[in-house]
Amino acid sequence: MCATGAYNPIAYQLKLEADKFSVVKDDLNGIGICPYDPNDNTTVVLVENGAPGNIPALFAGSVTDFIKSDPIIVRPFVYLPDGTLEAGYVRTLRVRNDWLNEPQFVGSFDVGEHVYFFYREVALEYTNCGKKIYSRVARVCKNDYGGSNTLQNIWISFLKARLNCSIPGEYPYYFDEIQDVYKVGDTFYGLFTTNTNGLTASAICGFNMRDIDRAFDGAFKEQRDKQSIWLPVAEIEVPSPRPGDCKRTSLRSKQNDLPYEFINFVSRSSMLMDRAVSHTFGKPIFYQGNCLMQKLVVVQNVAGHGELVFFTATNTGIIYKIAAWPGLTPLDAPKTYIVTNYIPFGDSRPVWNLILYDAWIYFGTDMAVGQIAVETCDKYQKIDLCIYDPYCGWDTTTEECRSNERKNLINYAKIDLLSYSLEEAIRKHVGELYAYEKISKISGSSVTLRVEYRLHVSGSVRWTRNGTNVNDDRHILAQDNSLIVTDLRKSDEGLYTATDKLGRTVAEYSLIIETSKEQIEQRWMRKFDQWCDEFERYQEDVRQWERKCSNCCQESALMNMVPALEGGK
Repeated sequence: MCATGAYNPIAYQLKLEADKFSVVKDDLNGIGICPYDPNDNTTVVLVENGAPGNIPALFAGSVTDFIKSDPIIVRPFVYLPDGTLEAGYVRTLRVRNDWLNEPQFVGSFDVGEHVYFFYREVALEYTNCGKKIYSRVARVCKNDYGGSNTLQNIWISFLKARLNCSIPGEYPYYFDEIQDVYKVGDTFYGLFTTNTNGLTASAICGFNMRDIDRAFDGAFKEQRDKQSIWLPVAEIEVPSPRPGDCKRTSLRSKQNDLPYEFINFVSRSSMLMDRAVSHTFGKPIFYQGNCLMQKLVVVQNVAGHGELVFFTATNTGIIYKIAAWPGLTPLDAPKTYIVTNYIPFGDSRPVWNLILYDAWIYFGTDMAVGQIAVETCDKYQKIDLCIYDPYCGWDTTTEECRSNERKNLINYAKIDLLSYSLEEAIRKHVGELYAYEKISKISGSSVTLRVEYRLHVSGSVRWTRNGTNVNDDRHILAQDNSLIVTDLRKSDEGLYTATDKLGRTVAEYSLIIETSKEQIEQRWMRKFDQWCDEFERYQEDVRQWERKCSNCCQESALMNMVPALEGGK
């Protein structure tokens, strides 16, 4: 655990026993591991296997001074259990902004023989006017002992590459600033944003290990001098052993016998790869405009069909729940839906932390912590919102959204989107999505035509009468998309249809206006007959109750006439 220590970082080693923490070591030097400033973005991972001597070791991305002029990726000293030094510290080069340039670290991961760091930094290879932030993934070998001579205590396996999260096109739209990263299986899911000084937008992109390794196995990128453009390094100029090769450099570096060409290349090179890491499907899995998301949690395979659920938190205190269902083929990008959002506080305070534990999402702000359940099926009143959520399914018997732990529910995986549209596929399971209705009203009265579509309707709808828009003062569109028609006239008769922004018919009414005395009298006679029938049913219910009561009273009287039996007689 880290503490800023009033610009004097302190690290604590804790032990968890019986749900209680005890301090094993306190007042440890936290420089290079812990932040100086609580607003610093730092990362640290404990590697249990693969470090020198196979001793558990920390790998961290942080800064070493309070003015943040010396950013660092470091593995501190590694000691054997008896206190013997196994390996000295290893770090990135000092005062080399081509290795790290004002980085903001967002995550670190132990994968195989490497440790991966995700961060954003000022891009030196951006040669246009102005300052540009790029997202990076860096990699170091766990068993890197550092180099010799000028590279003593310096990584000789450090490599870095750009992460490409963009909407493709003739002029791609880039989400350049990574805010958070989450690993599921062999895929890293990154949460990216545009620059906060412009139009804000957020995106989630996936990066698999195959594409990351392909970038690190490719050509290096370099700038020969300050006036040159950045170009790939010819393969013939790359030394042997190749930087980043864990098996071929670890023992040689420990023996300090690396060739001059190798040391010279690492000393002068930016260690930047020419190829950016491409994102899965060639486009973001999800993106949203006018929104700055900054924390991410990913849940995989909730319903057993390969789907994902993303929980994201914004700088304005909104937590989004986003479902990503697999495409029709493995090459198709998933279909994503914002199934719900939460606003836990009345104000727009930023959410700085988001953690999944058991069936809850825990979140933290500057002033409070809270929790929300991952399963919220009872909140969905519409069929599509219910089945979009991998935790839920629609019960056609009760017409309710329920947890997918129940059987015989309709969920997203069960509807046939290969042969039908979403509406048609759902209709085949649940029947009609709205009821066509005939309504009769008296001239001079008013009527409310409601939108009771069984799927979610986003935004406002367009009402027409016999195919023509209605927009006069007597036709009022309510907030819930209902159409209120006042002071009804004969000319208001016709077929009323509501159409949403997707072109779907979401309500349909045939309105008849009764104007003649005979029509009105007939209407009231029908109403009177209905009332009489209802009154007759009520009287029959009363008679049945009286008969039951009479029988009960008679049985009670008979019971009172029978003398009680005394025991033994």
